[in-house]
Amino acid sequence: MLDESLDVAVQKKLVIFCRVIDEEVGQTEFAANIEVKDGKADTIMDTIMDFLHDVDVPLERVSGIGTDGAAVMVGRLNGVVVNSRSKNPKLVGTWCVAHRLALVCQWASKSVPYLETVQTTLANIFDFFHYSACRYNKLRELKGVDEKHRCSKVFQKDSIDIRQVEDMLAATSATLKDLAEHPGSVLQDFFTQVADSGHFQGITVTGSEDIRYEEIDGEAARDSFRLFKALLGKHREKGLQAMCQHMLLQCTETFPEFVTLAEISTTIRVTSAPCERGFSQNLIHTFLRSCLSIKAVENKMFIKNAAKHPKYSEHKLITDACTHFMEQKCRRF
Repeated sequence: MLDESLDVAVQKKLVIFCRVIDEEVGQTEFAANIEVKDGKADTIMDTIMDFLHDVDVPLERVSGIGTDGAAVMVGRLNGVVVNSRSKNPKLVGTWCVAHRLALVCQWASKSVPYLETVQTTLANIFDFFHYSACRYNKLRELKGVDEKHRCSKVFQKDSIDIRQVEDMLAATSATLKDLAEHPGSVLQDFFTQVADSGHFQGITVTGSEDIRYEEIDGEAARDSFRLFKALLGKHREKGLQAMCQHMLLQCTETFPEFVTLAEISTTIRVTSAPCERGFSQNLIHTFLRSCLSIKAVENKMFIKNAAKHPKYSEHKLITDACTHFMEQKCRRF
């Protein structure tokens, strides 16, 4: 997962998070915060390749890449995903579902002029409560004020997987069923165009890519599928993520082909929300500390993210940091 930002020192940064399997458990880890000279696709691609070389991970080992959907990332001619797939055809490019939801809401609102008035009113309400603790405390007393848009809340989870997206979209689709049954002229036009060609206003909305993994023995997978299907039936109460973890722990020798698919499913993310949260580096790289070097900011980001890691308790993190500090050179402590 990657995204770019501009910090307080007016330096363009590329923040990288990686989804890895550590002790048979999928973990989202902060990987790097790298300065890039510009936001061009070739520059970002070179930066990614240099990073992978530094950590000794070939691009062929990368199963997917998640982005915010910016043109420089997903452009069909020279985007970062296209360039990556030219070197690794098995790589799956993911356009963050949280960003797509936000764009859909934005585009939909443009067709209803009155929504601009609604947006202005909501902004005024936010300002009214944001600058007064007394008013905000009264707002907290109201029942249900913390209820947010369910799709947006679910799509921003670090642990979200494809199955959860599918379930959430199915529930949302059911909620909008009345609109589909009694569509207006624009919605009817959408249904007609998609049914005829699979496209709407030049955008492909149906179909899927054919991706093949040479390391998976298709014949062996077919031969063991019936037994694997029975295993799934015995664990039907598990979600996709829990089932993948079970396979990584218990089925490495029994179903090696399906374990490989579980590894791929575990590492491919459907959201780039961790990158957005990673931009909270601005809490580290503030105006009063704008002269911090890029490496110093990155190191502090590593410490900040390590504090949230399940392997670390607060005491262990502080102990390890102090030990490392003392080992660098002779210090009085």
